[in-house]
Amino acid sequence: MSKYTTEVRYLCESLSGLFPPKDYVSPLEYCKASVNKIFDSDIIDNFKAVKHSDLLPNLLLHFYTREIGYEVYGLWRLNLNRILRENWYTYAALYETADMKIKIIDDVDYVREFEGINESTSASKSKSNSSNTNAQTQKYSDTPQGELDGISTNKYLTNVTMADGNGENKSDSENDAQSKGENKSTERIRGKQGSKTYAAMLQEYRNAIYNVQLRIINDCETLFMQIW
Repeated sequence: MSKYTTEVRYLCESLSGLFPPKDYVSPLEYCKASVNKIFDSDIIDNFKAVKHSDLLPNLLLHFYTREIGYEVYGLWRLNLNRILRENWYTYAALYETADMKIKIIDDVDYVREFEGINESTSASKSKSNSSNTNAQTQKYSDTPQGELDGISTNKYLTNVTMADGNGENKSDSENDAQSKGENKSTERIRGKQGSKTYAAMLQEYRNAIYNVQLRIINDCETLFMQIW
């Protein structure tokens, strides 16, 4: 029974649309049915985004028999949504940590990138010259009365064939070669490299975190009467 203002249970029962009930309705059902009437839509969407929309009915249930700390419901509702909105980024970060969306127990997580350019140039030149001279003379005599000495002195010759040959070969060659390459690689190392076991690291993590839902409920404590 309210003594100073209004209990949360009266607000939930009247806003839920479940009153008067045909059968028994639990306090949690009243809280769930009145969430859309008490909390602003952006607050509801924020908690749905982090998959913790159960916080809102649980918050109402926690203060179910407490009286609001304001003269009227509208002023209490305004400040309730204000607190949740102003602290939302802190709550979202706490949920992300508590839900292990970041690898708390990994003690190594870094990326190494390698980038290099390979370039080489080569040149070669070669040159060759050659020449040759080829001279041939054929002498023939069909006069048997002549002596061989006459052939050597070109006497008594029937026919003579003389061939002169001169040749020259030249070759020049020049080769240029150039190559260029680029190397890129990325290496990511993530996991555990230290001597501490995963079990020990996980236990440290559990000891360090605290109940995010209870933190939010405690932040809303000032919205209610502090007299029982």
